Amino acid sequence: MPVAELGEGLLVRLLNAMQSRMNIAIGGALLVADRNGRLSQVAAVGVAEAWNRAQIDAHAGPVVEAASAQKAVIADPFDLRRHPDLARLLDVTAPQVPAAVLAIPNTWTSGTQLITVVYLSDSPTDADLAVVGRYEPLMAYALGLLEYCGEAESQAEHMVRMVQTRQWIEQAKGMIMTRRSVGPDEAFAILVEHSQTSNVKVRELSTALVAQLSGAPATDISDESRAAAEALWRDVDRGAG
Repeated sequence: MPVAELGEGLLVRLLNAMQSRMNIAIGGALLVADRNGRLSQVAAVGVAEAWNRAQIDAHAGPVVEAASAQKAVIADPFDLRRHPDLARLLDVTAPQVPAAVLAIPNTWTSGTQLITVVYLSDSPTDADLAVVGRYEPLMAYALGLLEYCGEAESQAEHMVRMVQTRQWIEQAKGMIMTRRSVGPDEAFAILVEHSQTSNVKVRELSTALVAQLSGAPATDISDESRAAAEALWRDVDRGAG
């Protein structure tokens, strides 16, 4: 079986597994945005394929916003009145209109992003964010491994970069888990929430938090990321105990 066919099947199974653990999920997808912001779909289940295609064609919607801003977007409610160009593409054969959309980008390879998208029939809860947090790294690793198998040595450096990115996120999650006495899923949900409210990417927020608490030198961290990490930790401290 070709690597591409095998890989798509694996990613679809992971997306289905994620969707099955969220009672309100009606679709899920993985997309890649190149350094120019152009989106391409890697795998999709449920209503995701149709909605992703509509947003890509209209250059509007939560998926496009997440890729452009390079930060998590939670469209709750998902109001088509905010996206008239997108609404005009939909007709009577359009899929079910989701009540909410989660679009969470993360660094993939140099200049590109991997975007996890979930379409929901109701407002997401912390538990829903936790499910996404559990499956997002699995799908990222799976896609990285499949690309490596497909292109061998040319993907080795990309895999290393991806693992390094995940390392910062996992360390930040561990710090939140220890201070707040929560599990990894809730810790990831806290990171995503603060990433959205502070307009700072999850990776940059995690890197700033780890540097701040460990005292490690990190001169490439922006003032915005440092401020966001400080606000995040104050919030974590208030909820500890």
